[in-house]
This record gives sequence, structure tokens and C-alpha cells, in this order.
Amino acid sequence: MSQGKLKVVAIAGGHAPRAQPAKLKTHEHARRAHYERLWLHNPEQFSPDNSFMETERLARTQHFLKPYLDAPEQRIVDLGCGWGTLALSIAKKGAYVDALDIANNAIRRLKPDLPDTMQLHCQALPHTTLEDRAYDVVICCDVIADLDRMDRRLLVAELQRLVKPGGIIVCSTPLDFRTEAALEAFEGLLATELSIEKRLLSHHGYFLRLQKLLQSPMHYTRASQDRNYFETHLATKGKLGAWWLRLQTRAPFVHLWRGIAKLSTPIYQRVRKSRTLGRLLEGTCRTFSPNTGISHAIVIATPKPLVENPPIA
Repeated sequence: MSQGKLKVVAIAGGHAPRAQPAKLKTHEHARRAHYERLWLHNPEQFSPDNSFMETERLARTQHFLKPYLDAPEQRIVDLGCGWGTLALSIAKKGAYVDALDIANNAIRRLKPDLPDTMQLHCQALPHTTLEDRAYDVVICCDVIADLDRMDRRLLVAELQRLVKPGGIIVCSTPLDFRTEAALEAFEGLLATELSIEKRLLSHHGYFLRLQKLLQSPMHYTRASQDRNYFETHLATKGKLGAWWLRLQTRAPFVHLWRGIAKLSTPIYQRVRKSRTLGRLLEGTCRTFSPNTGISHAIVIATPKPLVENPPIA
């Protein structure tokens, strides 16, 4: 395990290409191109209706936010708005919303349904050109996991810059439940600039393990057919993992996986959308693996004062 690394998992579409600090501008262009392609060729992958976990994440975020959205004419910003469901629902209730995403193709599909109280911005995080201290609520859902380590720190500073005094920040991320202290790493990162007030945790570790099991035949079948896919996953493996991947993508094993994939694929598609199974497994995971099955965290935070009050003598 890498020391000091925030262990969070990638969101839909996988990580954008990584870069060294000397190539930041090129890196930003590469990230933008990466997401433009994903939104152009398969925008449905970003729909929260694709899986129980995404639908549940959105519902829990909306419920968590509800007590903070009751003031008239609030200014809200949604950083990394993606499909736009959350930003649109808030704007249609009368708040003034700025919705930002890295991909023009994501922004373009939102324009036909745009209410008068909502504005769209195509910008790449962690920096924005939005006004300082301008927003009552700053929302950044499931974005931080897909940034480089340096950019994660910069994003937290950007959240602190955008929120008004007395305002709140809502930040969420998927967590790698297989990694020790993933939640502590995430909250430790936020604590560099913010004070955490509340948290809401999801325990989908068992549900994710079941999905991974059902995906295995599809994974090995694709790896045997798609060289780029094979090389990408091979690069993440240790010696034993690399040997296992090569073994499973060669005859006779790959022929077995292809046959099983025909049966497991429709089962997987049904399982990932099953609310009943998802909630049953989450309850079980919360009971038996309360600390090691955490898969997602939503945090409400406030900015720390720039200068701490000195102790009174």
C-alpha cells in the first residue's frame, strides 16, 4: 500500500490519464479529451439509473442536503454535475445554481431542460473561475476520486474558496473498502481546509463483491479479445496477479469463461439494479463489517477559519 495515498476508487468511465506536474496543461487537455469521448460515445454510462448504488447515492445526497436548501434565493454550485439530476432538481425549486462539468458533451445535453435559475460552465477542476465566497452551498459529488493526489488537495482549497461565510460544503466519494483506513484518508484530506460536521456512510462492500464475482467471466473474456484492456489491467497487477490474468485469458480457461459469461452477464445486469438485494446486502454488511465494508461517504463540512482564535489568558 502506498503511503499517504488517498485510497478511493474510480467513478464511471475510469481514471483519466495521469501526468507529472511539468505537464499540467497537457494533462488537463488529456483529461478533457478523455471525458469528451466518454460522453460522446456512451453518455448513458453516467446515468444514475444504471445501478442501484448510483440511484441510492443520489437519493441519499438529496435527503442529506434537504435541511440546508430551505432558504429563499440561495446560490448553489454543483462541481462535476455530470448527468445533472441533482443540479436540476435544486434549480427547479427556486435556487440559483451554477453547474460545472469538464466535458462540453455533458453540458450540451443539459441545455434543452435548463431552468432560468441555472447556468452551465465547462471548466476542469481543481481550479475554477467562479467568484470567491459566492455560494451558500458548494456541492462536489464523486469527483475527488478521479483527480491526481496534488489536484485533490487543490480541490479542497477550491471548495473552501467558493463557499460563503456560514455556508456549507457537501463532498462525497466512493471508497475502496479493500483498503485500510480509506475513510480516514478521505476525511483527513478534507480536514486540511474544512471542519467536518456530519457524515453519511454506505456499506456496499458485500454487494460490490457479488458484482465482481459475476463480472469475472466478462472480464477474462474481454481481456482475451481486447489487447488494450488486457495491458491496462496487467499494469495494475503484481507478479502473482499478472500470472493469473495471463493464465485465465489463454486456452482452455478462456473458452470456459466465454461460456459462463453468456449466463452470468444477464444475471449481473439484473443484480446491479436490484434495490431489494442491494439493501439486504447493505444491512448485512453494516452488521458484520461496519468498518471494513464502507463503500461511499457523503460529508457536510464548513470552512475552517483562516486564523485560529488564540486562547484567552
